[in-house]
Amino acid sequence: MASPEKLLLELVTSRGLAFGREDSFKMADGRLLAERLLIGIRRGRIPARTFAEIAAGIGMPDEFRSPFLERLPEADVVLFGLENGEAGLLRKAYLEFWEKLRQRVLATGTKDPELLNLGFKWYAGEHSARMVSRYTCYPMLDLAGMLRRIRAIYEGATDAPSCRIALQLVQLAARRGAPLIYLEVGEEGTPRRSYDINLYKADLTLAGIEQELREAAARYRLPREAFEALFSKVRERPLGHLSGGLARDGGDFLTVYYETQPLPG
Repeated sequence: MASPEKLLLELVTSRGLAFGREDSFKMADGRLLAERLLIGIRRGRIPARTFAEIAAGIGMPDEFRSPFLERLPEADVVLFGLENGEAGLLRKAYLEFWEKLRQRVLATGTKDPELLNLGFKWYAGEHSARMVSRYTCYPMLDLAGMLRRIRAIYEGATDAPSCRIALQLVQLAARRGAPLIYLEVGEEGTPRRSYDINLYKADLTLAGIEQELREAAARYRLPREAFEALFSKVRERPLGHLSGGLARDGGDFLTVYYETQPLPG
């Protein structure tokens, strides 16, 4: 039987779809989780049934199919992901509404927050946990506002590793003149509160933030050999997103996304 990763890639490539890929690793207290991938596909003129078939192929539960297909016409990118963790394999499908947001900002100049990504997440099994995540974008948020919002997530506990590295990297990107896309994530039925920062425009590799990552790894008390083995493989990859904050269990976490294959234009 094919692995979940091979199955997802087969579902996409067998339909002749061009795609981009991000991989990631997640740090938490004493834990390093690295079997994580995200496949992105521009919706374009691809029939809705194609995305429905891929979603069904990775086991999307019935309760998610209608809301997924209902919002699909508004999306310009569709993403499918897998995340292997202590609770098992988490499967994910996201709708991204970037063009809708961009047009609103261009037309009105508004900086009001708006939904950018809608994520459907589930574990295998009829009675397993299922979550809907909402990724709210704060358009054109300035550096001071970004730093303020990051700190607010932690309600004063700003010495958390994921807070410290976010504050450091946002300021590093600002010094490089890079525009950033800042999102906050909420999840129905869980205490998750986190940020997601798109750092692609900072034009950094993971090696470029090695000092910050090593500091975070030490503070999370990660097994040194495991971190070294992983970092040696990915250090030259382009830095993509940084996500962190309070996880579903209330604990601090940090996820680092890096580009494996660019999303075709």
